[in-house]
Amino acid sequence: MINLENIDILKDRANVSYQEAKEALEICDGNLVDALIYLEKSEKIRPERKATRDKFAESSQNFGEETKKVFSKMNAHRFMIQKDGETFLNIPSILALVLIICTFPVSIILLVLGVIFGFKFRVRNKKGKAVEMIEKIKETFSDNEPKA
Repeated sequence: MINLENIDILKDRANVSYQEAKEALEICDGNLVDALIYLEKSEKIRPERKATRDKFAESSQNFGEETKKVFSKMNAHRFMIQKDGETFLNIPSILALVLIICTFPVSIILLVLGVIFGFKFRVRNKKGKAVEMIEKIKETFSDNEPKA
């Protein structure tokens, strides 16, 4: 006997459509076990879909882990502004990023003025190795200039 309850059970178990569940039950004379075996042999059973809640929990956990990695790397680096060997600013790079984002137009103007007046902008890692950002940018652009 084929009824809606059996169709629902087969649909949920095999992760198939109502039509596929009904057809399988019709072929197997309403026997649920035979219908499951039929669907399995005909490779119509689909892998179980994860619930939206599970997908969201998994993606938010991955996002949290990646965010922790980024923050720990940024916290390990320091943003420095120097001129003639004297350090004017030495803060964690995460703080520098937040300040730049919050005061974007002002910080762009200050960075340009700093370059004009000869300040050096550096990011220093735990080992003390400095990366001179402006010098790297200047090298990149000067290598691409056409030679006369």
